Amino acid sequence: MPLTKIIGGGVAASGSILQIVHVLYDTEQSLTQSANTPQATGLTATITPTDVTSKILVTYSLCTSSNNTGAAYGGYHMIYHDIGQTGSDTAFNSRFFGSRFGQYSNYQMANSGGQIYHDHNTTSAIDYTVYIDNNNAATIYINRGGSGDTALNGVSSITLMEIGQ
Repeated sequence: MPLTKIIGGGVAASGSILQIVHVLYDTEQSLTQSANTPQATGLTATITPTDVTSKILVTYSLCTSSNNTGAAYGGYHMIYHDIGQTGSDTAFNSRFFGSRFGQYSNYQMANSGGQIYHDHNTTSAIDYTVYIDNNNAATIYINRGGSGDTALNGVSSITLMEIGQ
């Protein structure tokens, strides 16, 4: 494995960060869930890789709450991607990359996150979107911790790092 690689006329060490995209998402969102049907959140970021052999490290933190209580009403999430911005998101696999957690009172807000190292093999723009699901028909709130306008609200974020190989 080479220690350096020529990229765009410059020299970049293997493992170096070529670019970073960071999105801070504070829009409140309400998603009425159907059991076992993942829905897109507004937590999305786009990166255009500079090198076909680079990798993308996706890291996110999602702030959620629910209008129901109990362990079965917590949300769980995963990252989807769309290479070339075709409008068709694809899950990396059928497993959830985030965590599933319960809530012990209505609108209890919690942040949880996940990450994935994506071997993309393209220089086309890639959209990454966090999807959320639960196994009950509950309402999941993004960045909202209460039932009214005076409620304590949260924030979510996603960071994309292109890493040279």
